[in-house]
Parts: sequence; C-alpha cells; structure tokens
Amino acid sequence: MDYFIIILIATYLLAINVYGVLILKYQKNEIKSITTTKPLIKDVRIFFTGVLGGAPLIYIFMFIFRHKLKNMLFMIIFPILVALYGYLIYLFFKYNISLSIDTQI
Repeated sequence: MDYFIIILIATYLLAINVYGVLILKYQKNEIKSITTTKPLIKDVRIFFTGVLGGAPLIYIFMFIFRHKLKNMLFMIIFPILVALYGYLIYLFFKYNISLSIDTQI
C-alpha cells in the first residue's frame, strides 16, 4: 500500500475535522455576541464540512460546546455520517484497498 497516499488522506481528514470544529466554535461565539456586524456562518457550511469528512469531531464538539443540540437535522444526520465513515474505514482496512494507480498498460 502506498503510505504517502494514506498519510495524505489522514492529513486531509484531520484538517477538515479541525476546520469543522473551528467554524462550529466561531458560529457559537457569533451567536453569543449580539453586537456582531459580520454575517453569521450558515448551517450549510457546517453541514457541508461534515459531509466532506468532518462529521466525527463536529458531532463530538456539538456536545462539548452545547451548540446545535436542538437542531434535529444535525442530531440525526451527523451520527449517520460518523457511522458511514467508520464503516468505510473498516472496509478500507479489511479488504486492504490499494490506492495506488497502476500506470502499466
């Protein structure tokens, strides 16, 4: 298995998860400060970040920050995404899926 690609994917997943937590915290702070003049971060951005791979940490930090817990869309979709990503990782390691592309014809 090509370890460079695995490290690249792991770095991407770590970055997208940290980005998701940061925008979740930023949105919570914007909502707490009523005097903000900047436009608020929309829920679509958090949701899209979760779909791109940031769902596990966003779901955990939703409880830590106590943010978006009453939004049923987030409380239903994010556990499903976490389970889906966990299953995909399980399949990846179970079947030893090779990510390298053969250039031979």
